[in-house]
Amino acid sequence: MSSSQAFANLDQLERWMQDVVTHPGGVDAGAAASTSARASIDDVFLPSQALTAAERVGVYAFMYFDRLIEVLEDEFRALASLVGEETLRELLRAYVIAQPSTHYSLNVLSAALPAWLADRSQLEEHAFLSEVARVERSLQEVFDGTDSETIATDDLLAVPMERWPELRLRTIPALELHRFDYPVNAWYRAWREERPREIPAERTTWLAVYRREFRVWRMDLTEEAHAMLSALQAGDSLGVAIERAATLPGADPSALAGSIQEWFQSWSGDGLFAAIEDAR
Repeated sequence: MSSSQAFANLDQLERWMQDVVTHPGGVDAGAAASTSARASIDDVFLPSQALTAAERVGVYAFMYFDRLIEVLEDEFRALASLVGEETLRELLRAYVIAQPSTHYSLNVLSAALPAWLADRSQLEEHAFLSEVARVERSLQEVFDGTDSETIATDDLLAVPMERWPELRLRTIPALELHRFDYPVNAWYRAWREERPREIPAERTTWLAVYRREFRVWRMDLTEEAHAMLSALQAGDSLGVAIERAATLPGADPSALAGSIQEWFQSWSGDGLFAAIEDAR
């Protein structure tokens, strides 16, 4: 059977080629499994003097997976320091097979990796590995986040205190808030600074990852601060956000009252808010 008999048009040929090159079982398995057309590798390609037809096409299949893994290796350097380069490469290959790329941009390729690692119960310390991957993935997402204007601290302080409960402070798009079961940001900081580090014991921590002036920053938060920022990010008024924080189990409303103005000066100074709106 000639290639002209196997394919009705160029689109069908291209879809068949994609099935062949991206199949984890190899090009022959990809051709056999393709739903685009019924054709073998030898139906479409000729051998060279040194390579069979399958070996020739296999070069492209190898390059496809190798490039995906290479992109992920660059993104998860902290993860590599935990498991080793070889183990990481094996994990990433298993991941791209389980979660095939479906988007034109490789920036979203790793979106499901933290959750995928969390499900690898056979992997030692998989819960902590997942949280390290969440930090590294968040850095990528925030770096690629949408730009926006920001308000200055003076803009916020200019609003009379009695009006604060009615305000809605719209957070910037390039902001992600996290709750972790481990002190993962402290571990990540030690890794960045090339200091000795071990996998820590479990301890709940909270973190903000945000972009300011073309750089991505990480900010440790208290549980109350995390609750407040999360409420604001969800569109709640400042009054509701404060109530969310004040009613947390173990929260001290009097201590919280003393921290609020300091927090908001810091957060507005770091550019976390895009606008001041009236919630009424």
